[in-house]
Amino acid sequence: MLSSAKIIVASMVALVCSSNVLASDNYPVSTESKVLLEQLATDIQATLRLVAEKEKAAGNNVEEFQYVITKPRQEFTNLGLTVDLSNADKGFRVLSVTPGSAAQSLAIKSNDHLLAINGQPVNSANHQQAMSEFLSVKPGQTLALDIVSGNERKTVSTKLSGQYVPEFTLALGPNVLAAQLAEPAQLVNSNQCGFVSVFFKPPSSKEYHPAIFTKVDGDHRIRDRTSVKLAVGRHEIYVLEAIDINSFNVRSTPNKKPKKIIIDVKANTVYHLGAEFFRDKKYKVSSNEYWQPVIWKQSEKECELD
Repeated sequence: MLSSAKIIVASMVALVCSSNVLASDNYPVSTESKVLLEQLATDIQATLRLVAEKEKAAGNNVEEFQYVITKPRQEFTNLGLTVDLSNADKGFRVLSVTPGSAAQSLAIKSNDHLLAINGQPVNSANHQQAMSEFLSVKPGQTLALDIVSGNERKTVSTKLSGQYVPEFTLALGPNVLAAQLAEPAQLVNSNQCGFVSVFFKPPSSKEYHPAIFTKVDGDHRIRDRTSVKLAVGRHEIYVLEAIDINSFNVRSTPNKKPKKIIIDVKANTVYHLGAEFFRDKKYKVSSNEYWQPVIWKQSEKECELD
């Protein structure tokens, strides 16, 4: 039986899968990555054996099986900590610290205890909220940790850097890969669509604030709308920030200028847009550096073009 951990790994790594693992000649994949990708291919094959058994039990012809999985590019942070989540009575205990990581630069050591994460206390009653706070920190944002190291209690903070995971397509079945590479449009229903929306108020606690549409793909007629239906594919959306002026704590009002965000719209997906406020750049209003458009949430909603 294939472990669930390996199945999860198969959903996280970027590749196009057929009988061979393909690599671009323009990107020099490291030897270590090739080993991991080969292992991934083995794990996928093991998972597909289970799928074949389920399809056969359901009375389906496995030889005609076709399925395509596509996931967008993701960005994540890595502090370099492994912590014990099983007992939070005295905070999360640090099990290990990755050499050369941000955690090591903060002088965090094994057997230290994390008592609070960005002000969220870590205890048996609040450990889920604290972990949610930890996981919600995005690249470029600051993470503050209250720590007990030996008999010393201290607060450390760092601005986390980001790491991208490429988008991937997993194409299963006869001729599916060829169709994906040669004629991808044939796999897309021309009536498929998604939405971009500024209707819901973003969580200001995460420095996400409302935004206003100014144009979508060059069309200014959407200025007064809070939701726009778009065909599947790449779109340019321009928005203005609507950040509360009290956030700036300065006398001058920002000279607002729209900014662009490019979204690869997927079918039946709502992209909730907002303005991410950089508090450490709140005085750089003239250069418009204090904010950027952001997708702060994605949700599902059936969509069909008229």
